[in-house]
Amino acid sequence: MKKIIRLTEADLTKIIERTINEIREDNPYDQLKKFLEDRISFEGYNFKRKVNNKFTQLYGVFEDEYGHEVENNMKRRVNNPEEKALIEWLKGLPSSIDLPYNYYEMSNLLYALGFDEVKEMEDDELSDFYYSIVADTILENK
Repeated sequence: MKKIIRLTEADLTKIIERTINEIREDNPYDQLKKFLEDRISFEGYNFKRKVNNKFTQLYGVFEDEYGHEVENNMKRRVNNPEEKALIEWLKGLPSSIDLPYNYYEMSNLLYALGFDEVKEMEDDELSDFYYSIVADTILENK
């Protein structure tokens, strides 16, 4: 026999908050690093030399595919030329990393990881923040 449990909205909210808090036990940036590491895949790539650090290997793919933009950004005297080029590459949805790319998914992911401020952001601000911290995480761990 099945039991039917009736929950009030307040009960459901408490359950959701408790679940989110359990997910958020780590620093949001550490959680993001773990998330990204799980989303990196090199299926279909034939590397001459494999590296154990997924971020290092991912950065190598970026350099091969889009590294010329770092130099172009330097010539144009863009601030943070490496980060800017990496962000543009990530926005192109490279096959080596499976990232959320719409505002709804970005917002939900970042909020679940503990970046509460994203709930107050407009879409463009959210996108800038998202790609910036993803790029920074890759650069810090390469």
